Amino acid sequence: MAYKIIGGKLCKVTEIDSTELQEMVDRTVEEVRPYAEGIAQCEAQIRQNEAQIAEYRRQIDEIVVRSGLETEAVKVFSPEKASFLGFCRTDT
Repeated sequence: MAYKIIGGKLCKVTEIDSTELQEMVDRTVEEVRPYAEGIAQCEAQIRQNEAQIAEYRRQIDEIVVRSGLETEAVKVFSPEKASFLGFCRTDT
């Protein structure tokens, strides 16, 4: 048994079994792995979904521009449809 002064007090210290510590770390990593991989898969799916949403919005914008509709006129005529067409969107 070894002793060491910690914070001004004499304390008993035990030797750390590096093999046992490594096994504990390995077990913990393996227990956590499926959850960490699940998070990574969800994050990848979110990025894919965001890219798909951006592509859909680009296609909608292209169709609306091609239609020749005037944004303000559609807002006055039909605010609901203007919103549907993306004229009122604040996320762009």
